[in-house]
Amino acid sequence: MLDRGLIYRDAFNKLNLVDKTYIHCLDAFEWEMVEKIRDVLGPFYDITELFSGSDYPTSNLYFENVWRISMLLKEVVKVQSHDEVLRDMTIEMQKKFDKYWAVSDEDNYGTLFAFAMVLDPRCKLHFLKYCYKKLFDDELKAQAKVNDIQFKMVMLLSEYKRQNTPSASSSSSNAEPRVDYDCEGVDSSSDKSRLSTYLEDDRLDRKIKLDVLEYWKKNEDCYGELARLARDILSVPLTTVASESTFSIGGRVLNKWRSSYIPENVEALITTRSWLYGYQAIEEDEFQGVDVEWSTVQSSS
Repeated sequence: MLDRGLIYRDAFNKLNLVDKTYIHCLDAFEWEMVEKIRDVLGPFYDITELFSGSDYPTSNLYFENVWRISMLLKEVVKVQSHDEVLRDMTIEMQKKFDKYWAVSDEDNYGTLFAFAMVLDPRCKLHFLKYCYKKLFDDELKAQAKVNDIQFKMVMLLSEYKRQNTPSASSSSSNAEPRVDYDCEGVDSSSDKSRLSTYLEDDRLDRKIKLDVLEYWKKNEDCYGELARLARDILSVPLTTVASESTFSIGGRVLNKWRSSYIPENVEALITTRSWLYGYQAIEEDEFQGVDVEWSTVQSSS
C-alpha cells in the first residue's frame, strides 16, 4: 500500500490543488516519513512471503533472514536516532521482535534453525559464526556459540545412529551416486567424521539457487545418518499458512446445501480441489535461495 501511495505522490498533490474537498493531502515531511516507514516495513513483507512458501524447504532460510531483520532494526535505531517518531517506533518493534523470536539471551533464534543453516552447503559454520559475531559484537562469544551448536549436532547425529533408522534410498540399487564430493576415506562408523567431512568440504557459491533437500538426497549414500538428519530438519515448515489455507475452504465446501455430506466426501472435495480447478505449480516462479533484496543490511560474501 505504501509503495502504491508513493508512486502516485504527484497525483495526490495535484488532486489537492483542484479538489477543495480533498483536505487530507500529505505535506512534504509526511511523504518523507511514509518513505522511511516503507523502507523499514519492506523487509518484513519480503520475509513473510519467503517463509510462507510451500513448494520449497524454508527452515534453512530462517536463521539468516531473522538475523537480518534483527540487524536491520538495530541499524535503524542507530541511523535514525535524530528522528524521534521512527526511532521510537523501531524500538518498540525491536522489543516485540526479540520477545517473540529469541528463546533466551543465550539461544537466539533457536538451535534447530541454526542446525538448518549449517546443513545448507552454501553456509555451514562459516556464515553461522559471522551472524553470531555481528549479533554479539564479540568474537569469543560467537565462537563459543558455534562450538556449542556443533557439539549439539554431533550429539543429535549420534542419536540418529543409535536408532539405526533404515533408509530406503540408500539400500536401493537405483539410488543416485554422490556427485559433489569424493566419499573415499570417510569412516562410515563415525558420525563425527561424517559431519566433520561435510564441514571441511568447500562451501557452495552462496549466489546459486539450490534445492537443499535434493542436494542431501544425492549425497545420502556418502553421509548416511547425516543426510537423514538433514532431511528431517530441512523439511520442517516455518509456517502453517499452506495447510490452514487448505482447510479454510471447508466452510465453502460444507455449506447449507451440502450439510448432509459424510466426512469422507467432504475430505475428498477439499483434498482434490487442486484437480477440480486445474491447479498447476510453476516451479520456475518458486523461491529456492536466500537472495532476498535488502536495502539496508549487506549480506556476507
